[in-house]
Amino acid sequence: MNLDASLTLKSGQLFLGFGSTISGGTLRAEGGKFIWGNGTLDGVTCAGALNMKRASSNLNIGPDGLILTGRDGTGPGTLNMFHQGQLEFHGTQTLDTATVNLRGCNFFADFETGTTLILGSKLTINHACSPVIIDGANIVNRGTINADDNKVDTGPILQISAREFTNQGTVTASNGDSLHLYSPVFTNFIGGTLTGGRYEVEANSTLALGQSEALATDDAVITLSGVGSVFQGFSSSGQAVAIESTLTTIGAAGTLKLLASRDWASTLSMTNSGLLVLGGGTFAAGALANDGVIRGRGVIDVAIADAGFIVAASRTLDLTQAISGNGGLQVNARAILKVEASASASLTSTFNGVGGTLKLGDAADFAATIAGFAAGDTIDLLGLAADSATLQAGDQLVVKNGGQTIATLQLSGDYGGAAFAVASDGHGGSNITVTAGLLAQAMASMAPATAGHTGYSPEAWRPHPAMLAGPRAMMA
Repeated sequence: MNLDASLTLKSGQLFLGFGSTISGGTLRAEGGKFIWGNGTLDGVTCAGALNMKRASSNLNIGPDGLILTGRDGTGPGTLNMFHQGQLEFHGTQTLDTATVNLRGCNFFADFETGTTLILGSKLTINHACSPVIIDGANIVNRGTINADDNKVDTGPILQISAREFTNQGTVTASNGDSLHLYSPVFTNFIGGTLTGGRYEVEANSTLALGQSEALATDDAVITLSGVGSVFQGFSSSGQAVAIESTLTTIGAAGTLKLLASRDWASTLSMTNSGLLVLGGGTFAAGALANDGVIRGRGVIDVAIADAGFIVAASRTLDLTQAISGNGGLQVNARAILKVEASASASLTSTFNGVGGTLKLGDAADFAATIAGFAAGDTIDLLGLAADSATLQAGDQLVVKNGGQTIATLQLSGDYGGAAFAVASDGHGGSNITVTAGLLAQAMASMAPATAGHTGYSPEAWRPHPAMLAGPRAMMA
């Protein structure tokens, strides 16, 4: 049947059986039902939801494709597939601008070599119920594939097993579901390196790579959010292996996000040349070398060789062990950076925004240069009582208690006429604050504000050299 316009089914049923084809035009179901019995739609637009509710419904999509829209023929459409249904796309084509809900069915691309099904950037596929298989010769995902079935009793698993699969979009596992990437050729994962695309796992959910190869390098975007979020591969003997047991490198193009208090516990040494984001959990490894960016909040319980940038972005970022290298530390506005052990003199720690706090657990061995310390900021000497802080030659802030020096902090900037105050932090330690001198106040009032400055940016993450400017202050 060739349609030049619209076919609206207001009552009754239209059965599209094996060997039957509708080409072109627009289909609407307004009271009636389309029954899919292994027929073909080719170059057809479905206005309103395309429902394959009948058990064992089968539908083929011809090489001219399928367009799904809202009931009025505009906006994104919807495809609902139910138990034992099967949808198969023939030839190379793109499915886009729609939401596809899969429940215990098969979603197939063409199995002919040389054909490709492209899942467009505006397409979302949801695994809604029961095991589902996505298969075919070659599938390229530019949209979002969600495994989010919470009906555990039905054995939730979304399996992608196309002979070749490429992810240029996002794949997620959430709500207790499991997503298995079992394609024999997964073009994003070669030689132990995962490149391109986004991979997100929520609490108590699993994303598994079916290849018997260890994931050693992350050059993609991996997000693990919440307790029980599992990203795993398999050993050559078929044993599941968690990412913590294999990952050693975050590449320059890579991101690892550990959110919602998700911990990382590994005995392996980690090198970060990309972006490591912490969202409240504890990061522990055999060693940590950073020449990229580490930012967020939580605890880093490993010595750090830092040639990059470490940012306390909000709340508290706690560095429990020694820090060496020539990189930078940064405290954002109202955030807290807690450095419990020593920090080498080749490091620079910068206050970026009013109200930051630098907590020092070993002030005597904190040799890093402190830049940007200004009115509204605080340096907290943990566990050390003090009664004075005096700026001496070379911008050295000498902190004393009863005339005895307990810490010498290296500042960077022009603190002429500034006054440093010392007060108890209420926990046996001492808070140091600063008030700008009159000259510094005048300079600060005349300096134009930098619009939109928020500190770290992915394009230029390295710390700026210290500038000769007075502490931030407001003129009365």
